[in-house]
Amino acid sequence: MLVPCLIDRNDTHSGNPAIRMTNQPHREFIYRAAFNLERHLIGFEVQKIAAAIGALRTELLVELIGYGEGGLLALCAAALDPCIAAAAVSVYFGPREGLWQEPIYRNVFGPLDEVGDAELAALVAPRALCVEHCPHPKVPDPPPVTSQRSGAAPGSIKTPTAAAVAAQFERAFHLADGKHTFSLCASGQPGGEMLLNRFLGASWGYGAGSNHWGRRRGAWPRCWMQPPARGASSAN
Repeated sequence: MLVPCLIDRNDTHSGNPAIRMTNQPHREFIYRAAFNLERHLIGFEVQKIAAAIGALRTELLVELIGYGEGGLLALCAAALDPCIAAAAVSVYFGPREGLWQEPIYRNVFGPLDEVGDAELAALVAPRALCVEHCPHPKVPDPPPVTSQRSGAAPGSIKTPTAAAVAAQFERAFHLADGKHTFSLCASGQPGGEMLLNRFLGASWGYGAGSNHWGRRRGAWPRCWMQPPARGASSAN
């Protein structure tokens, strides 16, 4: 089991002490610098997952599960990497028309012209994808403004309605044209029993979805990703 460490939302290193410090969360600070180089924090962390999978040097397939920011990365990584046999996305799935209201480090240039969550989910097919709708973990506001630190952008993450998630899931269902093993469930907290049962059923071959994935050769390596908490150390 691998647990990738995501960049946190502290502002400890956000700036240059010799010039100016900011109250931008580390995720925002890296996003801003990367944007000028046509790179993105999401891409960096998806590459981190890809590197971890490559470092395993194994023919075994991989399962990926995440919630919050980890759910975003699990969805993107599974859409890109066919060696990820099954993915579970908790909290992060729904319409993206309100992306402009979310923290700036989630901003991606022009995504709604081409893709939304449904299109990303369709890229996972015919592999297994389990989606869980539940309340989003509280995302702290940027660190407070002080006389020495300022400059963070506003932004908030709201839990989409069950109807909005279901509509997006229905779009993914049709885009995949029936060639998939998708499931949608609801829970009061991330990683609920129904999600885990369906996820394990889709990948290990028991419980719900037990008719899927006969290519198992043993215990698959897993990645569990969780959103960074205030106070967690950032990955180097």
